[in-house]
Amino acid sequence: MLRVIGLDIDEKEEIAFMRPISEIAFKEYTTISFDGAKKEGFNFYIDPQISAASEIYSIDELVGGWIVVFRETNYQVLKFNITEKVLSGTNTESVPKKLTIASFVDKTKNPQSYIDRYNNEPTYKKWFHENYPGYDSIEQAVGLELTQKIPDWVKNIFGWYAADQVSEDELLNAIKYLINEGILVVD
Repeated sequence: MLRVIGLDIDEKEEIAFMRPISEIAFKEYTTISFDGAKKEGFNFYIDPQISAASEIYSIDELVGGWIVVFRETNYQVLKFNITEKVLSGTNTESVPKKLTIASFVDKTKNPQSYIDRYNNEPTYKKWFHENYPGYDSIEQAVGLELTQKIPDWVKNIFGWYAADQVSEDELLNAIKYLINEGILVVD
């Protein structure tokens, strides 16, 4: 539980809960907004779950040192650990990471035709989301993964660095992650 008290009337921003994806890198798990003009304090309960939608596929991806970042404020970054201990009744069953091409796809057709239909037909888009919620995108469902781009958590670190909310070491670790993953190529 995160308990926030004593917000000033002009404080209105966002709190980001960041999960570890390596020893040096974090990914945004969820965010909450706050507005001191409406409430000077609040409690927030976080209950991370294993799910493909949140890109947490096993208990191992929950365990580790998480951080809480108060965006656009002078508040310090908070750190907490999630351990392997779980409450009874908690689902710890892993979910598959990679999905196969969705069953509706005719492999003799151009996959782009499904993407075009998704983008141009609202009823098709609705049908897709209702019947294939395990896929993150139509591209994933038809086997056309989008090219890898800079993850949101890295973009956040650059913003936080500019606002002097994270250290230079944290920024350099994010850059190292981009290099190690082949997203940023250095000659």
